[in-house]
Amino acid sequence: MNKSKTHNFDAHWKIIITELFEDFVQFYLPELYPEIDFSVSPESLQQELEQMIKDEEMKGKIINDKLIKVKLKNGKEQYILIHIEIQSYKDETFQQRMFRYFSRIYDAHPNKDITAIAIYTGKWRPENHDRFVKAKNGKGVYYIYHSYWVEEADINTLKASENPFALAVLAAKQVNATYKKPVKRLKYKKELINLMNERQYSDKQIWSVLTFIKFMMILPKEQELEFRQHFNEIFMKGENIDPEYAKQRHEFGMDIVKMLLGKSVEEQIEEQVEEQLKKQVEQQLKKQVEQQLEEKVLATSYNLLKAGVSAKIVALSLNLPIEKIVEIQAQLNMGKA
Repeated sequence: MNKSKTHNFDAHWKIIITELFEDFVQFYLPELYPEIDFSVSPESLQQELEQMIKDEEMKGKIINDKLIKVKLKNGKEQYILIHIEIQSYKDETFQQRMFRYFSRIYDAHPNKDITAIAIYTGKWRPENHDRFVKAKNGKGVYYIYHSYWVEEADINTLKASENPFALAVLAAKQVNATYKKPVKRLKYKKELINLMNERQYSDKQIWSVLTFIKFMMILPKEQELEFRQHFNEIFMKGENIDPEYAKQRHEFGMDIVKMLLGKSVEEQIEEQVEEQLKKQVEQQLKKQVEQQLEEKVLATSYNLLKAGVSAKIVALSLNLPIEKIVEIQAQLNMGKA
């Protein structure tokens, strides 16, 4: 699956995983699912993870990972590392990277259990897709993790599943199969809406899956208009569904219609990308301001000490730890020596 600057596929995977995390665990980690106490909200540790692997960002790599902390029914905590592998080209360092991320999480939380899964959404996956091995003569490192390959998923099994992530996998699978084939993609996109119409999903599930399908399966303007019409006819006026559910869905559906029939797909993607860039710029500016402020405060403390003001008064005046001022004073004295 090819990525462009505007088609930020990994971001849409992260969003749906965050919004439907319980469904995600049930679909991808069925053995772990019954052990988790979902009455306790899962905690995203994204900032902590980014700090652990910040050297990858410095090398220009896209961080397609999520780290979630959950509470188990036995009272213990479990860490779940999720890696979304978007690229379709071979990356021989992938397994090593999975092990490196696990190692850093383990170093930070040595007493916690860690479950990791790699989800391959493109047409390629490594031969040893679920392990990192660095061993000789049977001795060395063997790291095993869960893996899921969209290309390998059975279409009939996915269609039969009631889990919303089955439709997400179908969408991703069909993105790969319909590259530069808009008519075929339109057909599959309509089919996904028909499948959604048969399931009594919650409002949150409907919104999340529809948003995912919309932004993953991009269509040219002509086919997109036809899809919107199909959505309105099938989803909003669907037959053979529970009347009470149909009423609730119609009320909620007005927001969905606004999403689908308002701005074009291209405009909404552009806005989403602009918002992400805006946040990145704001974070960078914030760091720069904080760094400049720190430099000014340190320069001021240096000048005050140089002028003969005591370290204690400088620390109180600038609201800095006395240890930091003593350190600066030591450096100043070394310069005089």
